[in-house]
Amino acid sequence: MFGGMEGDAQVLSRAIAEFGVLRVYAEAHIGYRGPTNIVSKNASATAFFRDDFTINSLNLTDQPGSFTFSLRIDGGLTATPGVGEKTAYSNPSTASAGLGVSVNRSIVIRNSTESIWADGTTHNQGETFLNELEVFTVPFVYGKRFELTVELFAGAQAVSDTGAVCISNLEHTLEWGGISSVNDSGNNPIGDYSILTASGTDFSQAIPEPSSALLLLASASLLGLRRRRAALAAPGV
Repeated sequence: MFGGMEGDAQVLSRAIAEFGVLRVYAEAHIGYRGPTNIVSKNASATAFFRDDFTINSLNLTDQPGSFTFSLRIDGGLTATPGVGEKTAYSNPSTASAGLGVSVNRSIVIRNSTESIWADGTTHNQGETFLNELEVFTVPFVYGKRFELTVELFAGAQAVSDTGAVCISNLEHTLEWGGISSVNDSGNNPIGDYSILTASGTDFSQAIPEPSSALLLLASASLLGLRRRRAALAAPGV
């Protein structure tokens, strides 16, 4: 987490990364400074997870294949100018979000940015991804280790003489949605495969939100406590 304040200017950024779950937030805020007194404040946060995968199938060793997985990225962008702002600066007040997916740090599967300017217009590079379920297909070779990286970025730039507030809130989270298929070189799904990861994470399944995981843990603990109380209360035989 990073935060800073300078009079009526403030920046804040934070990032949380786990295997399969990413959260980032960036905020930049400046108050009224008077005509022509242009002030710029920037905040950014980046989180990523990176893991080594090896996908095996008895009859496909050393042959090319691919697997398909999904990500859910929820969040919002706001960029609000101060009252009375009229000048369109070359670097306007902006909130932005970025998504990157790559293999072995060189094969780019996705590199997209969504931005909103203080005038309400959007300026996107690549495909949009916020508040959508995104599906990705990744090439690999059976039996060969490869590295997969998923990265999430939040940026906020407040540029104004009359004040501005820019927020990139991606703390609603990026979540790994699981692997839907593993395919051979002809893009035909196969069933006899195994997936090994360096972290030990089971990426074949969707990664639950931490809040959901805590709820399941609390439910399991409560059930265990009830069973223990029932056993203590049971009459002896």
